[in-house]
Amino acid sequence: EIYRGHTGPVNRIRCSPFHEDIFITCSSDWTAKLWSTKEKECLFTFHSVDLSTSINDVIWSPTNSTMFALVAQDGRVEIWDLSKSTLDAVSTLFCGDNIIGQNRKNKHSAILSASFHYSDSILAIGNCDGDVNIFSVKQFF
Repeated sequence: EIYRGHTGPVNRIRCSPFHEDIFITCSSDWTAKLWSTKEKECLFTFHSVDLSTSINDVIWSPTNSTMFALVAQDGRVEIWDLSKSTLDAVSTLFCGDNIIGQNRKNKHSAILSASFHYSDSILAIGNCDGDVNIFSVKQFF
């Protein structure tokens, strides 16, 4: 099977830990997409209005079937919860100068990877400067 929908390189594919036929992708085309192996077309496309850079990683919450995080080249971390909205992230923070949440338009280090702790309360992110930031997901809300 081939699933077509992105217009740029696919940077990450993650299978849902809750539904064996669901997976999510992120791309250099500035979008993340939700897919089902039962459908040829994507189910949803996720794109923040002010995002105009590559999404480098996407990760499912290990305890909430409707929540995922994505990280982008511009230093942002977005938390999405499909039970609340499929159009907008529930929270967006920028990581810069080793401080989460500055939400400024200055230069932020590109975030390349993300991982939830199995408890879902901690999110770790890695950036292009070699830093790893670990913080409480509660900081997003």
